[in-house]
Amino acid sequence: MKKNLLIILLLLTLSSCAPSPEAVQTAIALTQAADVNKTPTLLEEDRIQTAIVQTQAVTATAEALATQVEERIQAAVVQTLTALAPTITPTPQETATPSSTPTRTAQPRPSITNTPETVIPSGPITITSLEYLGEGKVKITWQAEGSFLGGFTVVWSRSNPMPAYPDDYWVYFGNGKLRSAVVDVTQPDNYFFRVCEFVHSTGRCENYSNAEPFTAK
Repeated sequence: MKKNLLIILLLLTLSSCAPSPEAVQTAIALTQAADVNKTPTLLEEDRIQTAIVQTQAVTATAEALATQVEERIQAAVVQTLTALAPTITPTPQETATPSSTPTRTAQPRPSITNTPETVIPSGPITITSLEYLGEGKVKITWQAEGSFLGGFTVVWSRSNPMPAYPDDYWVYFGNGKLRSAVVDVTQPDNYFFRVCEFVHSTGRCENYSNAEPFTAK
């Protein structure tokens, strides 16, 4: 009888591990058979061991099922939390619109028209004044009408009343628009002055002015 109670207690303990109904019925049947038939002790122990093995197998199966259930519960929790989490929609970044580059309009360059200077035939040259500036310098002023493209030459001499280029003292001025000039006679004395038009094509001085005597002092 004590063995039967032990078997029942063992089955109750194993039943906490969620054994299947088939395993429980097998254990009860084995207990009843052992009580009624009064089989040898060795046979009862074998049956008990068999029941224990079956119960352990059922327990392992229950644990595997519990693990699967736990995994499914965790997966369901994750899915629920994911569904409840607010959906964050990324705000699109503003695209910078490139500013238009101002187009530089090329300003037309002013056209330079080279108007040829009207050539006026050179007229007579007349000395109008002579002025001594000191230190051997004399300023001579003259009048002349026309275009003097070759410029002027001032000539002077102490002894020649009609000084000429290139025999006497001379100074050349290439600007044909001049109407006065300063020459250096080196020392105070009596001089004769003339102004002439220089002609580049001939290399000579032509169109002489009047001869003017002057005392440089």
